[in-house]
Amino acid sequence: MAAAQIADIIGDWDDLIKDYREFEDTHGHYMKKYEEMTGLQRQCQSLLTAQQKQLKTLQTKMKGASPVAGAEEEKRDQLITKRKQQLKNIEETLPKKNGMYLNVILGDVNTSLLNKADRFKYKEQYEHFKLVLTVLSLCLSIVALIFDYRVIDRLLDYLLVWYYCMVTIRESILRINGSHIKGWWLTHHYITAVQGGIIVTWPEDEPYEAFRVQFMWFALYLSIVQLCQYRYQKGCLYRLRALGERHNMDVTVVLPALQCIHTVPAELPPCSRLAGTCNSLHLLHPCNR
Repeated sequence: MAAAQIADIIGDWDDLIKDYREFEDTHGHYMKKYEEMTGLQRQCQSLLTAQQKQLKTLQTKMKGASPVAGAEEEKRDQLITKRKQQLKNIEETLPKKNGMYLNVILGDVNTSLLNKADRFKYKEQYEHFKLVLTVLSLCLSIVALIFDYRVIDRLLDYLLVWYYCMVTIRESILRINGSHIKGWWLTHHYITAVQGGIIVTWPEDEPYEAFRVQFMWFALYLSIVQLCQYRYQKGCLYRLRALGERHNMDVTVVLPALQCIHTVPAELPPCSRLAGTCNSLHLLHPCNR
């Protein structure tokens, strides 16, 4: 009996060795292809930079050249615009350098997602993250208004600081991967994170007590508006993407205002429609363009 068990173990070990050798060969092939891919990426990045510089130099020369016929100039401009779009499409498939903010927070790591499915998945995770944290903020705001405890206040304050810090990191990564998030939106989140830090360090004194109730009502109001806005703009993005008018990496804060107004669905509840329309009119303000 013992001899049979030992023979089985030896047979399993031999099979394991055979499988490992096959796995080792596959892994070696993978590493070889990976090194080839990284080499090709660097080569493509170098060629892309050269193409962009040459195109810029050509445009400068064309501006200084003598004027040509209107039809010919229009055709030339169309060709240049087409080439710029082609280079932009190629650039989206290559790794990009992190900005200063991500370099400070994460270091010099590659945050580019080269697969379209991975990019879209990360964007959806960002939307889900915002939704979950908004619901938590809503619940904590209600609890803080009912129970006047410093611990609950601190939980809400720390949640908001953590939320805005995480959102700025995620949005910076999304911008690298093709999202059209505006600079003013990121700046707003930077400022809000700093303001949250100030509130966290605010001692429990008379000025804080005078500010506290107004702040809790504001946090509650903001959470409700964000939930309505999320529901409304999520539907807008879905329809606009289906019509081919928006990019897959666009998030629920970058919709053009006029497009939003014209795509308010009649079946939405009045509060959601009102929040969506008000947000669209807010985006029309010159400061948000």
